Amino acid sequence: MVGSAPQNLLYIGLSLKESVGNGTELLSPTTRKITYNASHTKSPLLDLFDNTLYFHAKTFVPNKPFLKIEKSFIFPITPLHTLRTQAFTYSKHRLILPNVLPPTIPILSSLDSYLNENSILFNNNSINLNLNISSSLFIGNIFVGNRDLIIQLLEIAKQFLLQKKFIFYTDGSFSPIDVDSSTQTQMGFAWIEITDITPNSGLPPPSYKGALSFNPSSTKAEVYALLTAIIAVPDDSELDIFTDSQNVIHTFHVVTNKLTSTRRTLKCNNHLAWRLIDTLITKKSLIVRLHKVKAHSNNFWNDMADSLANTARLLTPYEINPTTLPGSLMTHIWASIAPIDRDIRKFCHNLTDVYTFNQFLGNPSLSPIFDRFPLSSIHWPLTRAWLQFNSTPDVCSSTKSSHNAFRIKALNHILPCGDVLTKHYPDLYPDNYIPCPVCNNHPDTNEHLGICTNLFPVINNILMEHKSILQCLLEEHTSYNPTFITQSIDQFDLLLPISESNSYTHPIYLIIHQLVSQDFYNLVRSFTFNDKLTRSIIWELLISFHDQVYQQIWPKHCSLLKLWEQRNGITPKCKRDFRRRKPKKSHDHPTNQLTTRPSVASTSLHGSQNPFQPRVRTNFSPPDGISRRSFHPWISSARLLVLLTCRNYRCG
Repeated sequence: MVGSAPQNLLYIGLSLKESVGNGTELLSPTTRKITYNASHTKSPLLDLFDNTLYFHAKTFVPNKPFLKIEKSFIFPITPLHTLRTQAFTYSKHRLILPNVLPPTIPILSSLDSYLNENSILFNNNSINLNLNISSSLFIGNIFVGNRDLIIQLLEIAKQFLLQKKFIFYTDGSFSPIDVDSSTQTQMGFAWIEITDITPNSGLPPPSYKGALSFNPSSTKAEVYALLTAIIAVPDDSELDIFTDSQNVIHTFHVVTNKLTSTRRTLKCNNHLAWRLIDTLITKKSLIVRLHKVKAHSNNFWNDMADSLANTARLLTPYEINPTTLPGSLMTHIWASIAPIDRDIRKFCHNLTDVYTFNQFLGNPSLSPIFDRFPLSSIHWPLTRAWLQFNSTPDVCSSTKSSHNAFRIKALNHILPCGDVLTKHYPDLYPDNYIPCPVCNNHPDTNEHLGICTNLFPVINNILMEHKSILQCLLEEHTSYNPTFITQSIDQFDLLLPISESNSYTHPIYLIIHQLVSQDFYNLVRSFTFNDKLTRSIIWELLISFHDQVYQQIWPKHCSLLKLWEQRNGITPKCKRDFRRRKPKKSHDHPTNQLTTRPSVASTSLHGSQNPFQPRVRTNFSPPDGISRRSFHPWISSARLLVLLTCRNYRCG
């Protein structure tokens, strides 16, 4: 990683095998060594798997430096939290395209040769700021990556030097991420300029297309189409740009508004490109008007731009060069791949959510779910929202708490069924076995709950009732033909009767254990085409369903289990006595070490203390010096996180 790190980057990540007291070194040969006190670095380490957040930064003297150095130093940001599993887009990007930002550029490249051939035009060009090679906004300085695309943009900018009014049609293309695909990019963008062209002229209009790879989204492709169009035009020009992205138009007016703060701009997605757009419009004195055009409406020019954007996905991508970005104190880079052009907090949250979700999937108590259904059969965002949904009228109450507790226990298969009771009270139950109190044919487990053969009639009656409820909800909130709605619901697997032949894979198992089926969401969404309305219908159906399930299944199970325990002489008093006799878990505390320190004289209700008498303090720290607070589920060893922040970062 040292050989491939860009210049002016500080890598904060120490190994326990290294001498952490000597500080860290800047990876660039042009920067100095930083020395600081690392006596606190004996905390457990977090595995980063070589995915670290870097900052390209400018050196400056902080107001109140908390690290004592000679004159100035580079403020880094902490590496991201431990990620055992990267977000899918980033891991695929690493496999396909290891580095968008090359650490070095060949001395003799096609771009260098092109610049030498056109040195007369590019030296002190006063017509187009982006063609002035001495400016930081020179096209060759703005982008890094595919040099052929940079040369094409330079050529088009040369053609536009004598023109002042432009009409552009821009479009972007985004393809869903496929892990089996060998394509380098998921985003393509393109624009065409039609000021002097008509559909019947037969002449191809001036056009440009490019490709992007990191942080794929359809909006990012649209933004880069707008950015490259603004770069290509000369100063003091007027642009009418037609786009089918309302999001781009809205964000454009927000970013170019002089009342918009820098902090809000940095929270926008693709803020690197938006900040460049705002800077170029100001410095080049451009007049830019955006117009909305309906997508796929047989608009000749918009369809042509869309076709070019689709073919652009096959090109080699490029990115904004963070080392020459004007007006930036520092630019954060993800794993030396590309700059992070979105809200850094949300970016970190997304990655840590991936880790948390991976930890959740590794929960062994969920194996009965994953043995039956693939991960894709569960709508995970909706499941999370359902677990947090308050189905009671109270903001805070014991009823709400009991509902939330029941949902979490049902999801994790830890309801007080036989498998959990025998684990908690191994000596009370004969042979550590409790038969199902409903059928007496199978062990009583959380997995067996809900698919017991004696409960099939009850479940089927509930399913039939809710089939009509769902049909009424869809007819009430949509304008579809009732016959079509009935046919769709009749073919829906979730509402089909459960039997011994399909009980193992019946989706009702997901609903009983507080999971929302992906097919359930797809069915409702196919009629509503509105996410908010879809959730409202699903919530109403789930609340009604669970109310009946728990009224007819869970109370019956608990009462029959209680009768079985009474017949076997197991009472609540026996359980209390067992918990009392059960030895408490030892925390393996080391022998208390007595340490002394001087204390100030004080007076309390218990009397006064001699100010010259040593004060005794009990120290429960482990012998290895590691704080007990640092034992966190994310800890897995390898690297140490060091957080260095500065209040000046917010001014970015």
